[in-house]
Amino acid sequence: MDLNSTNMKKIAMLIVFAAIVFLIGLHFPKIITYLLYIFSIFTPLILGFCIAFVLNVFMRSIENVWGKFLKKDSKLKRPLSLILTLFFVFLVIFIVMFLIIPEISRTISTIVELFPSYINTLEKNINAFVETNSIGYIDLSSLSVDFEKMADSVAAFISNSSESFFNATLNVTTSIFNTFFNILLGFILSLYMLVHKEKLCRHLKKLLYAYVKKERVEKILNVTDLSNRVFSKFVTGQMLEAVLIGLMCFTGMVILQLPYAAMISTLVGFTSLIPVVGALFGTAVGALLIFLVNPIQAVWFILFIIVMNQTENNLIYPKLMGKTMGLPGIWVLVAVIIGGRLYGIIGMLISVPLCSVLYILLRDEVNRRLRGSTFEDIEEI
Repeated sequence: MDLNSTNMKKIAMLIVFAAIVFLIGLHFPKIITYLLYIFSIFTPLILGFCIAFVLNVFMRSIENVWGKFLKKDSKLKRPLSLILTLFFVFLVIFIVMFLIIPEISRTISTIVELFPSYINTLEKNINAFVETNSIGYIDLSSLSVDFEKMADSVAAFISNSSESFFNATLNVTTSIFNTFFNILLGFILSLYMLVHKEKLCRHLKKLLYAYVKKERVEKILNVTDLSNRVFSKFVTGQMLEAVLIGLMCFTGMVILQLPYAAMISTLVGFTSLIPVVGALFGTAVGALLIFLVNPIQAVWFILFIIVMNQTENNLIYPKLMGKTMGLPGIWVLVAVIIGGRLYGIIGMLISVPLCSVLYILLRDEVNRRLRGSTFEDIEEI
């Protein structure tokens, strides 16, 4: 190879890259610690951006309605739209809490009151089964528990681990305070972002054009626009879908005269925000609560949810999402599983639109590369 200036630059770049990789591998734990520390510093900013993005979906709709009936250049447009958005969001949260908490309290009280009868019924069913199969008789009442010994063991455990318990309590309290403080700062930052969103977008664009080549800036802006459309469509669609599913579930349960209609419908609607697995979780909890009251009604509830989900998957979801969420079903499931394993419920929520953006970008790039090649007769992805 000719050792001209171009090749020398390439060799130098390879040496620098290899040295950087070596240093990263050598100090990997420290680097991760520093990155987590930096991430914790920017946590309020990240939370503020996420809150602003979700609130902007509603505020933009209010502003569009405002423009149809009132002057578009009114100075009251932005602050009133923001106030209406916050009012709507807090009203929804209040209604949900007002429906769920009393119902959960009443359900727990009912289960506690009826628990002895559940045990007696379970004992009769088990004994009937074992008697039929000649296994023998089981008397659950013969099981004795030494509560005094159990209490002494618990007291000894608490006494021996009081220091660690205090430290754990202090850590949990500190973590809760930090989380609350970050959410509060994030909420304040989100309000500023929403009020001055056009100015912030202009500043970011000027910054990109000042330090990045124009072609790359155009690509970045295209990806940003695609991400905004996909995430906005996902947030709007999931919210509307949750409301519709909750109303459909409540109406069906009232018609079928099933218990806990308000609480279970709210739970099913909220869990449907999580694609694929959310509906299964809400159905399982609802069926369990109804089963404790009437097992036959639990079967009817499951059959009703199956019919409702088929209606939602074939009629409601395609209308709400359209072709924007062009992610095949198998990849939706994979995205939810991976997102849940990495970041829990939040990961489940953001994994689908994120993977949709990546899928659309990869699909367009693959189809572009195949055009004019020997594979041009293959159907596009």
